[in-house]
Amino acid sequence: MHIYPLLALLAPAAVRAAGCYSETGPGWGSFRQLANNDADAVCGSSEVSGNFNGNTKYACRYLGNNIKAEFWVTGTGYLSAQDCAFGLKEEINGCGWGGENFHGDFYYRSDANAGGC
Repeated sequence: MHIYPLLALLAPAAVRAAGCYSETGPGWGSFRQLANNDADAVCGSSEVSGNFNGNTKYACRYLGNNIKAEFWVTGTGYLSAQDCAFGLKEEINGCGWGGENFHGDFYYRSDANAGGC
């Protein structure tokens, strides 16, 4: 038995789970699709995509019922709207309360929080 292929399969799952926030506070719930739409919008408008020089870009969208979606992206280089949306949506669709993770040269954070923007 070779342990290395098994570790290669398990490592991405461990990294993925480590990026999700704990199940406290507001989660995406019925607002998950709206959060996905907002991720497309903030990436498509270059609010959190485009050119980076190590800086962080931030956007906030009110989802309703006193819940907001907050988005952060940090990195260096150029981030396309498509790659931006993919990274943010990974944290929306893979984590019920939001999460953060690295994909390539960029750090993504999508977070469901109480309050307005």
